[in-house]
Amino acid sequence: AASLALLPGLLPVAGLDARVWEGRLLTLGLLLALGLGLNLLMIVGELWMHGNEDARVAVHWLKSGEQATTLYLGVFGMGHVFPAVALTLAFVLDGAAMAVGLAAAAALLGVYLWDHLYVRAGQIPPLS
Repeated sequence: AASLALLPGLLPVAGLDARVWEGRLLTLGLLLALGLGLNLLMIVGELWMHGNEDARVAVHWLKSGEQATTLYLGVFGMGHVFPAVALTLAFVLDGAAMAVGLAAAAALLGVYLWDHLYVRAGQIPPLS
């Protein structure tokens, strides 16, 4: 839904009327909101439930130090809170459906940052 919501943002550049797409954008925004909620639950689950000592070491690395800023500001702030606010504005304000594209871009950035941190955290525990 996030990548699809980016496309109508290019309509004014192509000379097409974006108001035609408003209903479709709001539908994509609803799908994006549901996806963000599920993604947030999965991330919180990864950070709270630890299967073994290696997972605990990886989560401790994620929550502390330099990468904690990326986790809290990038993944949670830019990747979840900002899109939620933009989507709320898109649903509440008349004619603000283009905010869905902005929310989609921020959500994709949050997903990228989480995937980057997730892979790096798995490499932190020593192998022996």
